[in-house]
Amino acid sequence: MTKKSFTMVFSCVLGFLLCGIASGCTAAQTTQDSQDSQKSTQALRLEESTQTLPKDVYSTKQLQIIEREESQILLLRQIIAETPPHQKADLLFRLAEHYMDLVRHFASTQRHAEHPAILEKSRTARRNVVRIYFYLAQNYPEYSRLCEVHYFMGKTLFELNEKPTALKVFQSLLRKFSRDCPRFRWIANTHAQIGDIFFEQENYSQAEQSYQQVLALKKSPLVGYALHKIARCAMNQKRYPLALSQFAQAIDWAQKAVPRTTAEQTRRDRLLDESLKDYVFAFSHAGQPKEAKALFPQIGGKQYAPKMLSFLKEIYQNQKKHQALAELERSH
Repeated sequence: MTKKSFTMVFSCVLGFLLCGIASGCTAAQTTQDSQDSQKSTQALRLEESTQTLPKDVYSTKQLQIIEREESQILLLRQIIAETPPHQKADLLFRLAEHYMDLVRHFASTQRHAEHPAILEKSRTARRNVVRIYFYLAQNYPEYSRLCEVHYFMGKTLFELNEKPTALKVFQSLLRKFSRDCPRFRWIANTHAQIGDIFFEQENYSQAEQSYQQVLALKKSPLVGYALHKIARCAMNQKRYPLALSQFAQAIDWAQKAVPRTTAEQTRRDRLLDESLKDYVFAFSHAGQPKEAKALFPQIGGKQYAPKMLSFLKEIYQNQKKHQALAELERSH
């Protein structure tokens, strides 16, 4: 399947969204007769990458994992081909998940970004994910996991740098599923993704509005991330007092968070580290140097205050703010 044909898929996605996702205007109902179902099934076309995986960048174990994942994909595609249309939805969802697992396995080496063949194989897998999710949305309007289908379709489009299309998918998800989706997961994630799109476009006011929607979902694990991004929006607009306030809240949230998994611990540590550094950077623009010694322990605690002071000195030196640096040193 060529890149041109995938562009046609994007056009279909946009057209489908404008018509109304799962509204029935273009969707094939699962109760249609077998002839219509067969036509619907034939509409799903997946790409086959022509690139050869450079084996010298992976360990033997990594290659075995990739080969096993590819074998599972082929087997699942064969099973789907032999399954009646009304029983395909869960299998298709699993197939999309396997393709995303394959993308993660391709990225399991730090050298993956150096090889065009690996990048193209990853893009092909992601494009197949979009095709599968779009097919599910179009042909299974009553599928119980349709909210997730639309979220992951938008997320994958985002990763493919198809930001305008991803934005429309996310916005449509909120219009249709905000009452039906698990409130503190997919809805919060969708608001955060929309915020990220606007942030990359430097539309900070719109981005901030989206992140504020995450804050409204107080139990969401993305609250800390949203606080940090609101602060970044403010800092990029040179609204440093607001940025300081929001970074301080993000730091407080991260320090109080109780991670349940290793992944959550990693995200929490990254959020705390970035928020501490960004707080100090904002302080270098709006804070009084003589106040840093007393203020930083209140913000970061005794554990992080010395690092914050050291980073502030480095910033003053790089910015050639000699008077501020002298004030900071006199305050010690």
